Amino acid sequence: MAVVLLILKVIGVVLLVLLALVVLVLLTPMGVAGEWRAGTLSVRLKIGPLSFALWPRTEKPPPAKTGGKPAGERPSAAQPAPQPQAAAPKAPEPAPQKAAPPPPKAAAPASEKTEKASPLPAFLQKRLDAAIAFARKDPMAFAGTMLGHAGWFTKRLLKGLRVRHLRIWWSITGEDAAETALRFGQMMTLSNNLLTYLRQFISIEADSLWLEPDFTGQQRSRRAVSGQLTARPGTLLLLAARFGWRLWHEPNFQPSDQ
Repeated sequence: MAVVLLILKVIGVVLLVLLALVVLVLLTPMGVAGEWRAGTLSVRLKIGPLSFALWPRTEKPPPAKTGGKPAGERPSAAQPAPQPQAAAPKAPEPAPQKAAPPPPKAAAPASEKTEKASPLPAFLQKRLDAAIAFARKDPMAFAGTMLGHAGWFTKRLLKGLRVRHLRIWWSITGEDAAETALRFGQMMTLSNNLLTYLRQFISIEADSLWLEPDFTGQQRSRRAVSGQLTARPGTLLLLAARFGWRLWHEPNFQPSDQ
């Protein structure tokens, strides 16, 4: 009895550890970090404190080619060319015989064809058939329904995303000093309005946003944009489940037999 209790305790501890790891993975922020500087783009995958380079990829240099023959190969001595021999007369080949055509196969029943052509389970196939029938019957209503679900999904997806450590350094240059000053004022107004508008849909935390007028055009090499786009896998999985639930209970996608 004590051995059984010990085994149950070990199994319980292992299950708790696995559950804790799953929860940790679902709550760990994951995303991509990008930086553009002097015309060069670099992208890294971020998984918690870990970071992996995605672009540019480091490629191994090709092996150097060496001339000459491979090592261990000895030059062969000159050999006399073989003398041509007269070809022996070929025997006449027998005429090929035509194989009898195979007997025609019996046509499979329509029910078997439907089962083989549909890899989805029956309850999913019924929903899919109902959605296809609805799309054929009223394409405009089907498009409006899907756009409504897509808008719902996009709005909540953006709420689950996070932009962190956004840094922008950009110079504004015009043909002359007056045009440079005019463009600088326009860009300041546009950037502030755009940032205010985007923050209505997605969380943005900026470390530094700097625009500078460049009257000489010599500051273009200093332009740089960097930031991180992150999300939690648990949030994305929950959102995907809610989206599937909405599609499953869409009244226009219900089978006719229900």
